[in-house]
Amino acid sequence: MPRCGFRDDILKLFYGVRRYARYDWGIAQDQTLLNVSYDPTRELYVQFNEAFARHWNETSGGNVTIEQSHAGSGKQAQAVIDGLSALAYTLQHLAAMFLMADTHDIDRALGDKSGQWFVSRDKGGRVITSFADGRPQTADGARIDEFDPTIFIFDSYPGGIGFSQLLYNEHSDLLAAAKSLIARCPCAWGCPSCVGPTLEVGKSAKEIVPKIIELVLKGQV
Repeated sequence: MPRCGFRDDILKLFYGVRRYARYDWGIAQDQTLLNVSYDPTRELYVQFNEAFARHWNETSGGNVTIEQSHAGSGKQAQAVIDGLSALAYTLQHLAAMFLMADTHDIDRALGDKSGQWFVSRDKGGRVITSFADGRPQTADGARIDEFDPTIFIFDSYPGGIGFSQLLYNEHSDLLAAAKSLIARCPCAWGCPSCVGPTLEVGKSAKEIVPKIIELVLKGQV
């Protein structure tokens, strides 16, 4: 029966710690360790750190305190979401121009590739929502850095009237136009003429969006 590689790595790490703890270091001293890891592993390491600290305290005679740090990855995820939200704004407005349609004819959404989660805003900021029985609901237990972000540009009419296929055919030109528009806009942080209001997309969006577009055009995302 095949074994889980990740679980094996955890067991090997724990075994290595166990052997390390058996050495006689003289007088046991209290230690403080910092565990730095990606944000989605937060819950895993809460449990692992407790087991590690308990084993260390029992075998070394000293006490160890383990602190966790995940803030960096969380901030990075938020910056990417800001950039994608801004890109969705830009693409929606450019799409209306490409199709010579009204902006109300085209809609946008930032969601998971599966189409089950979508990012929306409430008074506390961005949250992940899902749709059950046709109504939006907060996705319990889901964090904004855990999903596979995907921009959806689509017909706002039920059933569609053919805009999606036309936009799909203009994919590369639409992205190139978005990059050019942002580069030519004289604003400092972003505005409704390019990436959208900064209160909605953040002050770093104008810098992030061109980088995302470049990766997409190169086929790297």
